Formats: sequence, C-alpha cells, structure tokens
Amino acid sequence: MKTNSRGRISLKSTNPFHWPKMVHNYNKDKEDVRNLVEGIKLCVKIGESESFAKYGARLHRTPYRGCENEIFGSDEYWECCIREIGSSLQHQVGTCKMGPSSDSSAVVNPYLQVHGIRNLRVADASIIPVIPAAHTNAVAMMIGEKAADMIKDFWGNSV
Repeated sequence: MKTNSRGRISLKSTNPFHWPKMVHNYNKDKEDVRNLVEGIKLCVKIGESESFAKYGARLHRTPYRGCENEIFGSDEYWECCIREIGSSLQHQVGTCKMGPSSDSSAVVNPYLQVHGIRNLRVADASIIPVIPAAHTNAVAMMIGEKAADMIKDFWGNSV
C-alpha cells in the first residue's frame, strides 16, 4: 500500500485548456513489483485453500494476453500481468502538497491557499502530502467539506 515508485506532473504548454503531462512511473521500483507479486500469490493461495473449496472457487487459468510466453503462475507471469493491467484507478494524490512555505515541495498552506498567490486554493486529493494506504474518496470529500468551512469562515459567512 505504500509504494516507493513516484510519478510527476507538469504542464504541456502555457494553454490552460491543455491537459497536464503525467508520468506515472507505476511499478518503477522493483520492491513495489515484488510486493504486488507476493500479494497475488497470497490471494491465489487463499482462493485455493480448503476453506474456499466448498464454494467451488478456482483460478481462471487462461493466460493473460501479452503474458502467454511466461510460465503461468510464476513470479515472471504475475509481474507481466501487473505491468499489463496495473493502474491507479485515477486516484493520484500529492501533486499540490500541503505544507509550510519553508518546504520547497509544498504548494498549499493548511488553509489550502496556494503559497504566493492571492485568492487561490486547492481543495482536492492533490494536497495530501503523504500517499494514504487507503481509498482516497472519503479523504477527498473531507478535504472539500473542510475547504467549504474555511472559505465560509474567511468571508464571514458561517452557517
């Protein structure tokens, strides 16, 4: 859940309507891949256990497309599968890290205000400074709710 691989994001151009350039670097770190392979092997072991046998659970043994040249079930096979289908499910975080202005990698302060730019806040999962070992949906909603409260307080419109 805590990967070593890190991606980066940058602007493609000065046009604000162009999508940013994202370099994901998924599974760039060998330890990340080893951890995923071990996780798959554990899932297979659990699925093939006596406890699951009564449900007729079985592993689908048709080789994954693109991994047919690897021995099914080998570490190399699972690594191939990971590299073929692995993704973040678009739950990137940390591209606008929250932190003090003394931190050169921080983009926003604890009030979600962008350092050095007046009247601009970032209120989404990109402010999370450390990648969580959990789904980011609830965290993103909490950030939005807190941002709404801070903005109302800032403008004196507490409800």
